[in-house]
Amino acid sequence: MRSENIPISGPMLKEKALEFAEALGVESFQASQGWMAKWKTRYGVSFKTIAGESRSVTEEMTAPCLETTLPTILSRYPLEDIFNADEFGLFFQCLPNKTLHMKGDKCSGGKHSKVRLTGLAAGNALGERLPMFVIGKSANPRCFKGVKTLPCRYRSQKKSWMSGELFEEWVRELDRKFSVSKRKIALIIDNCTAHPHVENLEWVELIFLPPNTTSRTQPMDQGIIRALKAKYRSLAVRKLIKALDEEKSTPKFSILAAMYMLRKAWDDVSNKTFTNCFRKSGISQKDAERAINEDDDPFKSLTSEVEEDPIPTLDAELSYIKRRFPDHIDPDLSTEDFIDFDIEVSTSHGRLKTADIIAEITGTQDEELEEVDEEDKEEEDKITRPTAKQVRTAINVLEDLSIFSHFGEEMIASLRDLNRNIAKDFDMSCKQTVITDFFSK
Repeated sequence: MRSENIPISGPMLKEKALEFAEALGVESFQASQGWMAKWKTRYGVSFKTIAGESRSVTEEMTAPCLETTLPTILSRYPLEDIFNADEFGLFFQCLPNKTLHMKGDKCSGGKHSKVRLTGLAAGNALGERLPMFVIGKSANPRCFKGVKTLPCRYRSQKKSWMSGELFEEWVRELDRKFSVSKRKIALIIDNCTAHPHVENLEWVELIFLPPNTTSRTQPMDQGIIRALKAKYRSLAVRKLIKALDEEKSTPKFSILAAMYMLRKAWDDVSNKTFTNCFRKSGISQKDAERAINEDDDPFKSLTSEVEEDPIPTLDAELSYIKRRFPDHIDPDLSTEDFIDFDIEVSTSHGRLKTADIIAEITGTQDEELEEVDEEDKEEEDKITRPTAKQVRTAINVLEDLSIFSHFGEEMIASLRDLNRNIAKDFDMSCKQTVITDFFSK
């Protein structure tokens, strides 16, 4: 209720507590003043006047965004310091033969949480993007075993949702990141229960969009996330085609493999897509345009539409599967359906109803939680540590490539350092063989 700016009082909490007690069959419970005082102390709750907060929230969040909020931001920040962040749901293992029956599934109550991820994409109008943030169900996936560096930031949540705690942790780390470069940024986000008002931020200012306006005013929703998903689907389809051409079983991606694919897809979204989507949302800066040299102007010849279209590549890949392997694709599947089928996937719980809270307490919605280990056991497309021989072969290939390519001296030196460090790492991790290893007991 407070996330929606609705005042809460002690008597209201007592009445709600009595309602929960009745629903849970707790007959001896009394919402006494003593219980209320202990409850407030236990959870650090205090009641304060919210008149000032109510006025500030109302002015910022209910006025037309394009008329008030965005011009105010643009007047205080250069374009490169205005970022937007938004969550998206992703069925990371889904291939073309399992798409249509899941299309439009909002996945409320954690449904399908075992096979989906929530991603947080954030970037600015010039194409500068923050590292991808991925939320999954399993706290310690088996595919992470032995992995020292993950391709993306990863956190777990029992329904694969963004929560207020995870969001606040991410924002505070972002604040520390920009404090190093002394760079003050504006972070535009939608106004939902998973995005709390984080206090005491020094280098990140949170700008909340008015409710029910994000489909028009949020740059990520104007085509950036769709381009990201199209590129991710393309990578998944290529793995499927490779497996089918080699007469192997259909790949089933691990969370780690999905994270690598997401990072590559995120890096491959063009800067032009970012620029156009921000402009389409009403975020532009004429003064910045004039200050940039005309030859390097990223705004030159812009239209209101996203110019980069990743769909043709994916369309050709799906057509190839339909011709060669018709049994591995739904014949009625279109490229647009394949990209957008998980567009309605929930990324946060929204306002929980009483029945939802009771179900969580009694465990009636948690049947899937015990299946986490089985999920990891079934994964086939695991990323395994290369052998010493494979690493040395790769090093030799890179050294040969440097001879026949126009590498600069700095790049060649970096390559040599990298190769030397990799070789050293493997030499350190390899156990010396002794003669007794060749004899059985």
